[in-house]
Amino acid sequence: MDQIRDRERKDMLCFGGEDWWYHNRGHIDMQLMRRFARKGTTLYVNSIIMQKLNLDQSRKFIQKLVRKTRSIFRGLKKTEDGFWVYSPISLPVQHISWARPLNELLLHLQISHVVRRIGIRAPIVWVACPAAYGVAIRIKASKLVYQRTDRFEDFPGVDFETIRKFDQKLKANSDLTIYVNDKLFKEEANECRNAIYLDHGVDFEMFASPVQRLSEPSDISGIPRPIIGFIGSIDDCNPDIDFLGKVADLLPHMSFVVIGREQTDCSGLKARKNVWMLGQKAYELVPEYGKRFDVSLLP
Repeated sequence: MDQIRDRERKDMLCFGGEDWWYHNRGHIDMQLMRRFARKGTTLYVNSIIMQKLNLDQSRKFIQKLVRKTRSIFRGLKKTEDGFWVYSPISLPVQHISWARPLNELLLHLQISHVVRRIGIRAPIVWVACPAAYGVAIRIKASKLVYQRTDRFEDFPGVDFETIRKFDQKLKANSDLTIYVNDKLFKEEANECRNAIYLDHGVDFEMFASPVQRLSEPSDISGIPRPIIGFIGSIDDCNPDIDFLGKVADLLPHMSFVVIGREQTDCSGLKARKNVWMLGQKAYELVPEYGKRFDVSLLP
């Protein structure tokens, strides 16, 4: 009987693309790990530093440093969803050839220790952050899965050549590459050993239940309708803030509600009378705001 259970068990080690403690928990890797946790021991490793050190943007650097430090000091924690979360110490040296192996060794020692501690055995290694390539391939895995969510090599502050090289190696060595973008899948599927397109899903139970409730958050209840809403991170590459501002100017009789943590200058949006910036909300509260929207958009 024990041997049967061992065969059915599927341990997971996921190198996530986000930080469980600070980012939107609707991301596909986080949602899938919640479900994989029902099949075996699952560890979600918060995003490994991918961007280069940029002291020219000192305020943003300090904010990220504080957030990452807090995440690291949380240690190894088990979530209510049944999987473990861990933030390793990593350095912004992906673009420095001589320092990168030292960083990968540091990561390997930390992850290996945690894997042994929680009893993970021959896991399926899931990579949602290409910067994790160097440590991911050193883990003894039953399968290697690469989640190609976005063109991370094009993100601001990363070294294009380094991240692109990691991406290519992951596609060439992974047992399966999963695309959540149909256009990207069609462009790159031939670069992979094996690739599939897996469209985004939704946490149905969480979004269906608020529909029946009449109450709504106080900070949105007084905003006049119709409401056009956005929920997500607000940074240098997402959403297109200039575009959003122009649309708000073209539709002055409509209310634009933006929900998410501000990581870039949003003063132009805030100056508009028909735009409300409500800040970041807990993941569990997202449906309470979404049901108030007449139109949702992703610019």
